[in-house]
Amino acid sequence: MKIILAALSIIFFFSCSHKITTDLSDSMEFVAAPQDIILLPLKSKPPEGKLLGTVRLGDSGFSTNCTYNDAIEKARITASKNGGNLLRLIEHKKPNFGSSCDRVTAEIYRVAESYLTKKDQNTLGDVEYALLHIYRPKEFRGSAIKYNVHFGDSLIARVSNNFRTTVRLDKEGPNIIWSRTESRMEIPVEVEFGKEYYLRCTVDYGAMVGRPDFQLVNKEIGEPEFKSIAGRR
Repeated sequence: MKIILAALSIIFFFSCSHKITTDLSDSMEFVAAPQDIILLPLKSKPPEGKLLGTVRLGDSGFSTNCTYNDAIEKARITASKNGGNLLRLIEHKKPNFGSSCDRVTAEIYRVAESYLTKKDQNTLGDVEYALLHIYRPKEFRGSAIKYNVHFGDSLIARVSNNFRTTVRLDKEGPNIIWSRTESRMEIPVEVEFGKEYYLRCTVDYGAMVGRPDFQLVNKEIGEPEFKSIAGRR
């Protein structure tokens, strides 16, 4: 009986996530951890490098943990396992009445280290602070839910639907960005003075009121999304 219950638990766990489909023409040796994989936005030009294939994150029919951030995290894990170090987003379908999931398709590439270094140059100059751009795109899921975002012990923003703000960070080094509704969400951040960071916020389903969901994204993704938001600051 315990074995049956364990098996059912595993099936239920995976059925709550995105359905992952890959179409790979090649795979290579590991080169990058998932969190280090660069994500290029929609309509970006293909990079100079080897195209390994595509990964699709769809609705399994029972999906609940299926926000945009969830999809990108799983796409990065898939790319990492197959030797990729860059994803190019080619499709993003937002939640609607037909599906409560963000559905994403991305191409997996292996590119030269010099290309990745160039993409990561987002400096403010010789200053003793960093900037954190916090934003939440307008979304169907959990549109009425608001939550506080903390940087270490400091409250730095109250995030609502269709929202953006910029916060100055005066503490360099390792820290934690976190929030809590019915559960706590946190991510580590290594702050370097002179750099800009983009925090993309969403809401995921919870048992009662939903839970905060956010991730740090690279400038190529974060800057155009941040600027496109016309909501409150």
